[in-house]
Amino acid sequence: MESSADLVARAIAEAAVPKWTDIVTMAASAVVAFTAVAAAIYGFIQVHALLRSNRTAKDQLTALAESQETTVRIEKARFLFMLDQMFESAEFTETRRQFFVLLHQNEKEVDLVYRDCTPDERRAALGRSMSAALFAIKEHDQPRYLTIMKVCGFF
Repeated sequence: MESSADLVARAIAEAAVPKWTDIVTMAASAVVAFTAVAAAIYGFIQVHALLRSNRTAKDQLTALAESQETTVRIEKARFLFMLDQMFESAEFTETRRQFFVLLHQNEKEVDLVYRDCTPDERRAALGRSMSAALFAIKEHDQPRYLTIMKVCGFF
């Protein structure tokens, strides 16, 4: 029979030698742990890339909106420039001159007749006087009427 010291020595020797199932289990545990860490790192990278792409998309939308605002401002300026060119053209200068001659004639007549009235009453009388003058020109001088109406149609 073996002594207790021999039994202890043999148990220590058997315990010190790992079994192949223990080795496989430890290796599988290491692989699972490594895979979990790698998945966590990959997930972090994906979230970071998504956040960066959202910021990029937001910056692109902001730039697009600013570009559209600039385009609108440029088109408004172009339109106003074209109106100014048309208003200052030689043809329209004559049209404006004829209109203002008619306006000043009617203002003088209204000022003589309504000199004691309020500005609002004079303005209303000037409107009636201009309307009557335009109807008279329409009946007797069609080309002049059409020329004067260009000013009214411009505005």
